[in-house]
Amino acid sequence: MYNHNHHHNVYIKTLIAWVVLLLVFSIQPVFASDHKIVIQNKTEDEIITKTGTYSLADNARVYNQNGKKVKLWHLPTPCTARVSLEPQPGQVPPVVTKIKVVEVLPDPNLRKNRHSGYPE
Repeated sequence: MYNHNHHHNVYIKTLIAWVVLLLVFSIQPVFASDHKIVIQNKTEDEIITKTGTYSLADNARVYNQNGKKVKLWHLPTPCTARVSLEPQPGQVPPVVTKIKVVEVLPDPNLRKNRHSGYPE
């Protein structure tokens, strides 16, 4: 006699296994968060915003507007960027793990002479 219950149980167990795998692999760093912020300036290992200074993780990735990976040195400032922040034990605020430039903003310190086109 054919046992429908057995196949149903195998199906349910397989489905549960797939859901568990999906959940495990979809959770990157559990507390990582993504923010769109204005980066005012940078140092060798930090970005500076209106709300504070954030250290970069050792493995932080920086991407320009075209999606090309670049060194922090090449990050244009000021700019609007999507920044991934991840808490680190004993470190407040969280560290930056990824920066993706959305828009390069005009530098307020460079005022151009309307006639010559050169900085005054």
